[in-house]
Amino acid sequence: MALGAILTCFSSCTKDDPGNQEEEIIIDSEILDSGYDSDVTAVTDETNGTTTLSYTAWIEVSQTTAKTRSGNGGERIEVTIVDTLRNVEFLTSVPSLNIDLSQPTLDTSSYYVGVTPKHKYVNAIDSVMCVTVRYGEGYNFTYELPFQSPAYADGVKSFDMPYLGYENFQHKESKLSDVTYSLVKDNNDKDIVVASAVLTNSITLTFNDKDYVLSARITLNNILGDVDNSIINSELLEKGISVLESTDYYIDYASWIRVKQTMYNGSTQEKKYTLKMHASTEKHTMLSPVRIPDVDIKRERVDLFYDVTDEGSWSNVEKYLYQTTARINHVVTYNHFDVTTEFLYDDGYYFDSMSEKIRFPILEYSNFSDKFKCVFENSNTEAGTTYNNYWFTHTANADIGNITHDGTTAFGATVAEF
Repeated sequence: MALGAILTCFSSCTKDDPGNQEEEIIIDSEILDSGYDSDVTAVTDETNGTTTLSYTAWIEVSQTTAKTRSGNGGERIEVTIVDTLRNVEFLTSVPSLNIDLSQPTLDTSSYYVGVTPKHKYVNAIDSVMCVTVRYGEGYNFTYELPFQSPAYADGVKSFDMPYLGYENFQHKESKLSDVTYSLVKDNNDKDIVVASAVLTNSITLTFNDKDYVLSARITLNNILGDVDNSIINSELLEKGISVLESTDYYIDYASWIRVKQTMYNGSTQEKKYTLKMHASTEKHTMLSPVRIPDVDIKRERVDLFYDVTDEGSWSNVEKYLYQTTARINHVVTYNHFDVTTEFLYDDGYYFDSMSEKIRFPILEYSNFSDKFKCVFENSNTEAGTTYNNYWFTHTANADIGNITHDGTTAFGATVAEF
């Protein structure tokens, strides 16, 4: 939406003076020039680090009123635009303090807030620039930076005036403090362990060719639980796989890990966790018949598409245990059609919210191969055209563990003789 389209022209005509009313009515206008001054006044509040940036935006416009019936030769309208750089500081609860600071990314977006009148014919559109710092799937937060953009509107013509904007956002530094522990009372007056760490961050941006630094200080609290059952560290001791059932197209197995858990109260314990895992392909898939120009079928290429498992696709199947199903699409491109075979396998990990994630051992597909055959079945004639019917069979294979899974796709193929 154009900024000028949401403006309202504010008139100050007096009701008891028809002459003034006629003089104020604009029947035509022409934008002669517009711009902004390069001098920016920056004022920083030392108590919170907020910096106010102000500068002058201007527009020259020739207006024709109902009374004069001619342009006024050009009037220069100047308004003050105010933008604000704000640091971030707050306290929040998080499900984990295990945040990967190695590769943060910055995303930017903006949203509309409202309108501030600056002049009879110029309003400032109030918006907020959002700069979101993302640490993978572990955590993110946002800097919110108010800014204004001027727009002219006289009832006849509207115009979005140029203005200065925030540019060149760059991550500078991120640090996470050592974890500290404290006890708080729950609603039943019982001691609950809270793990805390302070995340500090800084980013840079450019405004009017000058660099500015913004900083964030965020206290992260992770509620662990009661004193005797709060894990502060887990260490993998051993792991293994036990096959439960296996065929030429699916396998069920138990994946297990044994971990040493260190508790908040100083005690340690060893515990074994098990996930039931499954991997499979579709043994027989029947597709609808297709028409092809000939039976000179050629295999052109093969592609493997791995379905990425993001954080939202993992299910918390048991305390500390997470599981998902991953997908590999084996796609063979022939000269007349494509055939896709889907291979599914489970994946899982252990996570106590304080330690690194511990992956369960899994069986994965590898060494993919495929073959096909096309067999003539019969012919039929319709409306003077002979149709030769074939049966096409495609088989995709993949190794998993010490076995091979086969997925077969079959369909009819018809060739017309003209």
